[in-house]
Amino acid sequence: MSLYTVVVLTCCVLNHLNGQKSNQQWELRPDIARDQRGNTGSHVILEKHGQNHDVRGEWKQHISGPQRGGDRTWVGLSGSIKF
Repeated sequence: MSLYTVVVLTCCVLNHLNGQKSNQQWELRPDIARDQRGNTGSHVILEKHGQNHDVRGEWKQHISGPQRGGDRTWVGLSGSIKF
């Protein structure tokens, strides 16, 4: 098991224990899922919603299975400013 897998699993547990949304400015949403081809994928979203801006970062990768470590890694960052 990789260090990243341990970190994602820990985040999932902490997110579950946190339950309802709190007043934190940053929101972390980790997820691990298995597809029909036997790949286990991780997906982590980090968001911040402010009064005049939104920021969102995402990271996706297969962490086990036939396509593990393949070319399906995705990292994205987006943002917007509200007027």
